[in-house]
Amino acid sequence: MSDITAAFYKSVQRTDDVYSFLFKPAENFGFIPGQFLQVIFDEENRNNKELNKYISLSCAPGKEFIEITKKMSGSKFSQRLRSLKQDDKVLINGPMGKCTFKKDAGKIGFIVGGIGITPVISILEHVSNTKIECDIHLIYGNWNEKQIAFKSDMDLWEQGAVNKLKVTHVIAEPDPEDGVFIKGFITDEIVKKYMPDYKERMMCIFGPPKMVAAMKEICINIGCSKDKIESESFIGY
Repeated sequence: MSDITAAFYKSVQRTDDVYSFLFKPAENFGFIPGQFLQVIFDEENRNNKELNKYISLSCAPGKEFIEITKKMSGSKFSQRLRSLKQDDKVLINGPMGKCTFKKDAGKIGFIVGGIGITPVISILEHVSNTKIECDIHLIYGNWNEKQIAFKSDMDLWEQGAVNKLKVTHVIAEPDPEDGVFIKGFITDEIVKKYMPDYKERMMCIFGPPKMVAAMKEICINIGCSKDKIESESFIGY
């Protein structure tokens, strides 16, 4: 884990308020799919939590550019990201995180909500690029269909680019317009009904601390073994 300078390349809009930001590192930046890094705008005060934040990588390793994705807000950090111009230099530190892709995991189950999808995208793109044999089921919760980030990518991967990928979308409101989406919130019953082989899977959970705690409780309540539950909380995201 070390500091590296990266040059901003461009941003990509994913939803109304979710944007990806692409950077070209000044040197090789290797990472394991699922890891995160720290973006440092205030180099003099590393403890400045308003301008120095941890954020997940939303791309596979081995590419010319690295990508991070964030739900934008009125925060100083979001404002600094929005103000970046091509070739602006940014300091990054990393990679970090232990809840990562393990190709020998066999069957994997992801339970994520909202922007918690970013490390999963890193993993799915890696699996697609490397053609690794892997059985993955993703349960992805959002408030409505418009908030589903990376939906076109997931649709493509589910259609065959990723071997044995199933995505279950859970939408809170309004009523889903077709049978592609499940109405409601992620609950014990949703997981048991739509991922019936959950006990056979390594369950991975990403998101804010409260969401991660709630999803871990669901996994424990339905009988998942604690040694088959991994998680990563997005603190100060």
